[in-house]
Amino acid sequence: MTRRPNPWQQSSKFLIYLQRQTRAVLEMLCPEICLLCGTELSTRPRVFGAPVCRSCFLELDRASVNECIGCGAPVAPDIELCLSCNNQRELQQPNELGHIHSLLVYRNTAARLISSWKIGSRRALTPLLVVMLGEFLRTRLHTIGYTSLGEIPIVPVPARPASRIRRGWNPPGSLVRGLERQYGARALHALRRNNKGRQQKSLGREHRLANISGAFELRSGQLQELPPTVILFDDVLTTGATAAECVRVLQNHGVSKVITVVVARDL
Repeated sequence: MTRRPNPWQQSSKFLIYLQRQTRAVLEMLCPEICLLCGTELSTRPRVFGAPVCRSCFLELDRASVNECIGCGAPVAPDIELCLSCNNQRELQQPNELGHIHSLLVYRNTAARLISSWKIGSRRALTPLLVVMLGEFLRTRLHTIGYTSLGEIPIVPVPARPASRIRRGWNPPGSLVRGLERQYGARALHALRRNNKGRQQKSLGREHRLANISGAFELRSGQLQELPPTVILFDDVLTTGATAAECVRVLQNHGVSKVITVVVARDL
C-alpha cells in the first residue's frame, strides 16, 4: 500500500524553508547585530563588512602553526607526528588524508560561527569566511611552492542531496564560488554523491567509515580530466571518514597528490 505524504508535514517543511530564505535576505540587506554575540553593530566595527563584531572575530580559534606532518593536528613545536599518526606508523597503517590544512579549530566562537553559517543558514557570514579562507589558502600554498590559488583545482566534497534540499543552499559550494570570484580559484566538481549511507553526524569513526564507503563516485565526463594534484575542500572535518573516502576515489582515478583543506577541524 502506497503511503500518502502528509500535507501538514510538507507545509511545515516549506514554511521552514521560506523562513530561512527570508531571514538570509534580510540579514544580508540590513544586518543590525553581530550574528555570534548579538551585540548591536551600529556602534562597533564590522569585519570585512560581515555582521560580526571585531571582538568575536578576534576570539576565533585559529588552527595551530605547529602541526603534525601526517594529519595536520596541532602539536608541540618540537614534535613532528601526533600520537595517532605515530600509532599508525607503528601499526603500519596508511594515513589516508596526509597533511590537513585547517583554518579554524571547531570550538568556542569558531564553532558558533560555523554552526550559525552552516546549520542556521546565516548566509551573510559567507563573505567573511571567503576572505579568511582565501588569505589562509594563499599563505599555505605559498609555503609548499605554489604562487597562486588558481594553480591547483579545488574539488569540493559534495553535500548529501537531502541536506541541500533541507537547507535550500550548499554552504561549502558558496565558499568555492566566492574563492573563484575573489581569488581566481578553479573549481573542479569531479565528485558526485550517490544515495548510499545515512547522515554521519551521530556516528563514531568506525561506523562512519563503514557508512560512507562507496558513497562517492566520479562524475561522468571527468575520467580523463583529473590533474595530478588537487585540493579536496570541505567545511568541517570531524573523524576524517568522508574526506578519506573522497581521497580514495580521486587516487583510484589517477590523482597522485590530494591536499585536504577544511574551514574547521573538530578536535
